[in-house]
Amino acid sequence: MCVEIEDGRDKHGVPNELYNSDWLETVNDPPEMNLRRELGSGETAVIALAVRENADLVILDDLAARNVAVGLGLSVSGTLGILLAAYKRGLLKDVNLAVDALTMVGFRVSQKIIDEVHRISSDNN
Repeated sequence: MCVEIEDGRDKHGVPNELYNSDWLETVNDPPEMNLRRELGSGETAVIALAVRENADLVILDDLAARNVAVGLGLSVSGTLGILLAAYKRGLLKDVNLAVDALTMVGFRVSQKIIDEVHRISSDNN
């Protein structure tokens, strides 16, 4: 996953706060990386680490990876679910602006999910 973040850093500008945070820990890829061949290495690493560490929540956007994680009994949220949770807790002022910014830099998500985020955020106003 660090490789994906580093690749996106130059392209999309990942903030330095992400790298200097005390809540984010970088670990080596788990040896269980060969979990599923149809998944990317980042998704596979996230799932393998979540299983090994008995994680409370896994953040995955890829549908195939989400299905594998749910099949393994993991609780799953996507990026937009995390943004909504931050918004509901008052940690994010404008969830719609955040969603729009993500889609402008190439984050792919169905319009149905975007519409649901907009609906939920308007219900909370």
